[in-house]
Amino acid sequence: MGNEVMDFEKMLEESLKEIRSGSITKGVIANVSNGNIIIDLGLKYDGIMPYSEYTDELGVNPEDELKPGQEIEAYVVRVNDMDGTVLLSRRKIEGMKMWEEIDQWIEEKKPVTVKVSKEVGAGLLANKNGIQVFIPASQLAEKNVDLKEYVGRSLTVRLLEVNKERRRVVASERVIAREARTEKENAVWANLKEGQEIKGTVKQIEKFGAFIDLGGVDGLVHVSELSWGRIKSPADVLSVGQVVNVYVLSLDRENKKISLGYRKAEDNPWNNIEEKYKVGDVVEVKIERLVPFGAFAQIELGLEGLIHISQISHKRVGNPSEVLKVGQYVNAKIMEIDTEKKKIELSMKELEEPEIDLKADVKTEPVKEEKAEEVKVEE
Repeated sequence: MGNEVMDFEKMLEESLKEIRSGSITKGVIANVSNGNIIIDLGLKYDGIMPYSEYTDELGVNPEDELKPGQEIEAYVVRVNDMDGTVLLSRRKIEGMKMWEEIDQWIEEKKPVTVKVSKEVGAGLLANKNGIQVFIPASQLAEKNVDLKEYVGRSLTVRLLEVNKERRRVVASERVIAREARTEKENAVWANLKEGQEIKGTVKQIEKFGAFIDLGGVDGLVHVSELSWGRIKSPADVLSVGQVVNVYVLSLDRENKKISLGYRKAEDNPWNNIEEKYKVGDVVEVKIERLVPFGAFAQIELGLEGLIHISQISHKRVGNPSEVLKVGQYVNAKIMEIDTEKKKIELSMKELEEPEIDLKADVKTEPVKEEKAEEVKVEE
């Protein structure tokens, strides 16, 4: 008799149970097929959850995750007494739980991964478990990009502000990218030392030098540090995208500036120059520059000498361009090597035979004037 009373009370309790719109209930999955999840709520009504109401996560198929007999929690969207069905949603529960987490994420500045659903004129729209996330174009990590290329992609963003009435959150990818860049820069700066050799990639070439990406920070190789020889442009030595080994010449941590060297010290042509060249040696040189007082000539890469205008020829030279032109190869004699000042004096004149002045060598006798004899005529 006691068991019958308990069974009756349980049946009465179940019969009085109501399903109301906006409430959360639990049920057991009866079937998953044809785009719907049928849920047994233990009442006279069946619960129906369309696949689209299962989750906002892209690429998820409820048939792969759900099996008959499995318990599931659902949000009651609508009760239809006419046909005896209840429209359910799990996606909305995810959204409700998400609102509870969003405030915490904003306070903790937690990175959040969202899936971009579409592009709008001012930016991108993404979904995070039923909540719409708006990413303004100005808050993307890259500038001047085609927004349509982002559709379907996952982005890591920082949530900035919430509008719960409109169920929208404003987010930024740029903030995350900037923080990651700063963290990377700090790691590089922490390990940099003067004199250190480091690998980098040529990022940008200017007239005054080349910027090298050292893995998060940029350093500058001045044009004077690219080669021991004279070059017209940094592009003569380096190209964008080229991986190179450089040397840290100086660090300005306060202003975040790095000065780099590319040419190797062991390639300095002034090293042991006395062993290669001596005063009196005759060398073939290439005329590099003409100046009013003479010509600079390349002895080898990075090693120049001056042919003073007075040392070009025994003949009088008003301007070096009268005798020489840039790119011309001539022989010259080394007259002086000053290793301290790094100067070499050359002479072409020393290799010429001095010109003989024929007029100066011919001796002339003074011409004697003969007086005409006077002839006396007799009358």
